[in-house]
Amino acid sequence: MAIQTIERGDLFGKIGKSFGEGLSTQIPKEIERKRLSEGLQKLSQEDNLTPFERFSKLSAIPGITPQMIQSGSELLKQQATRQNVKTRAGRLTGQDIQDEMKNLSSNASPNINDIRFGQTKPQRGNVPNRQEEEAAPQGNFPSGEPQIVEKNPLAPELQSRLPWTPDQVMNEIDKTWDQYPELTFPEIQQLVKDKEARSLAEPEVYKKQQEDLKKTQEDVNEEIEAQLRRKLQVPKDKEIWDKLSGESHNRIERGVSRDLRKNPKANVKDLVNTWTDRALQNDKVKNEIKKIANRDLNEKIFKAPENLSKLKSHGKSFKEFGNSEEYYNILQSDLDASPEGAASIAYEPSDIAQKYISKIKPSNANNYYENTLKYANDLPSYLTRNDSVLSLAAKIKEKDPFFDIKTFLEEVRTIEDEVALTGPQKLQLNTRGTGEFFPNWGDIFLFPNLGRKY
Repeated sequence: MAIQTIERGDLFGKIGKSFGEGLSTQIPKEIERKRLSEGLQKLSQEDNLTPFERFSKLSAIPGITPQMIQSGSELLKQQATRQNVKTRAGRLTGQDIQDEMKNLSSNASPNINDIRFGQTKPQRGNVPNRQEEEAAPQGNFPSGEPQIVEKNPLAPELQSRLPWTPDQVMNEIDKTWDQYPELTFPEIQQLVKDKEARSLAEPEVYKKQQEDLKKTQEDVNEEIEAQLRRKLQVPKDKEIWDKLSGESHNRIERGVSRDLRKNPKANVKDLVNTWTDRALQNDKVKNEIKKIANRDLNEKIFKAPENLSKLKSHGKSFKEFGNSEEYYNILQSDLDASPEGAASIAYEPSDIAQKYISKIKPSNANNYYENTLKYANDLPSYLTRNDSVLSLAAKIKEKDPFFDIKTFLEEVRTIEDEVALTGPQKLQLNTRGTGEFFPNWGDIFLFPNLGRKY
């Protein structure tokens, strides 16, 4: 029987052969990959190349594939577009850029305050002018109180807007691309286009909102008139204004509007009911004041404390109705009170002022002047829009007998801009009489101790 013998090959020889064949295949690939990487890295570091020069260098890199050339071409195209946008946006510098970006954000038609007619002086921007702010007559509802229709018809956001200029578009593309560098140029263009469309459409949305608010205001006014007619028993074919003054009607409207703005959940009918009741009560109080003003001499002399108590009580009605200033004027015109006397009756100090005054301790002959100046310079911290400087002075005098009201008022006049006094507060400050030292006949019949109010 024949035995077949199988020769065993050299194991290490076979392994070495396979390893050699692998290296001979892999090493050229690694060399090619390294040259490709170095070529791409070198290209990325080169500046000041035209798009064609970049493409040429990209195509000449060893190991580059057609697919890589295509992808690289797209990247180079997007990079060139991005650089072009940067260059285009960079043409606007300094004030030009600020003006363009300001227009880009608002894009409204020019504000009428920015238009110069003839030789008129330009507006001063954001620099406040308290004299101008307080020029309009006001009571306890100063300018700026919440209203149903709040926007000025000439507000920039309500004006029709112009399409963006090419410079504005380019600046917006530049800014948007900085925010979203991963997007392509067409995608950035679409974002900017959508933003411009929203900007151009905004005024119409604001105008529609204004129309809705005006309709709400008309509904409120109709409810006011309806409730007043019922309460005053005035038929629809009769005028209601001979029963209630136009000023009172205006205060009802402003009061309801303010409360609706401050409390959107409030019920219109309830608010109108509250404010019409206040108006009618205020009219009754005015008639009571006329009776006190026409009292005889005997009552003036022997019932002064009682009448003073009634007058102070009536002040609550005026305060609730938002016209303490009117009461202050009535007391001077109908009862001959001095400005200080009228203020001390018409204006009850606010809670903030009361808290400050409650902490005051009596001065002495050595420190009264220093303390008086302190009360004046502390005024911004405790004076509210509905307070009277003269009334507060009266309350301070009650706590500090050495308090010098003349020095106090002179100091307040000096710092009135820092105190930011309202129109009525400035008016009271500048029309103050001499009632503190020489009470007039009205004060003598209104206040005990021969007209001394403090």
